[in-house]
Amino acid sequence: YIQSNHYTLALQVLDDAEKASGKAGSQIHYRRSQAITSNLASSLSDLRQAKTYIEQAIKIKPYEKLFNS
Repeated sequence: YIQSNHYTLALQVLDDAEKASGKAGSQIHYRRSQAITSNLASSLSDLRQAKTYIEQAIKIKPYEKLFNS
């Protein structure tokens, strides 16, 4: 949805993914930030929120089993 410029739909899908998994993993945070920053209509406060999503993704990524080999 991000590539087709459907940012609000992308954010809804990410909310659904978070509800289904029970927690927001680093990939959900990363994609949420990407949807916000790709949207040219995003406000400054939206962009600041996107920054916090990236920071959270970086913080929790080392603890996820997906990235530990």
